[in-house]
Amino acid sequence: MSKVGRNEPCPCGSGRKYKKCCEPCDQELSREQSRRAEAESLAAITRALAEEIELASALHTGEHQDERDDAVYELSDRVDALVKAGRFDEAEATARKLEADYPDEPVGTECLASVYEARGLNQAAAELYRRAAAGMKARGEGNFCECCHDRMLELAQRLDTAPSAHPLPRPEPA
Repeated sequence: MSKVGRNEPCPCGSGRKYKKCCEPCDQELSREQSRRAEAESLAAITRALAEEIELASALHTGEHQDERDDAVYELSDRVDALVKAGRFDEAEATARKLEADYPDEPVGTECLASVYEARGLNQAAAELYRRAAAGMKARGEGNFCECCHDRMLELAQRLDTAPSAHPLPRPEPA
């Protein structure tokens, strides 16, 4: 259907010009349709944001913990494999991603420490192992066993006495 000109006869058959007859109603109907479409769009955005907030809250409160743990340990395993393959740059990038994506998870710091240790940066690795141990303590009981915490401190202590193969880079703060 073609658009009716304002000065043409109204298609309703009244004999009056369109602009003096049905145009005001048609314009109001068009504005109402635009408002409805905008309201529906805003409602869809609001629902999507609410779902994102619910998911983030669920992850934070422990729901979906298995999926979160799986993602953390998948990245951790990838770092280990890259270190064993001697691909230290990729291992470091993955460990940093782990730290960035899961900042409350000390496993990322532990992974970065293992990369530094493999590179022979013993003092930096020791500092990171201590930071991982502190992160484990900060998470509280039930999150990490005491033997994991102690293992981090033992690694740090062992590396404190070993000479570094390279100058000490400063690890990024948590």
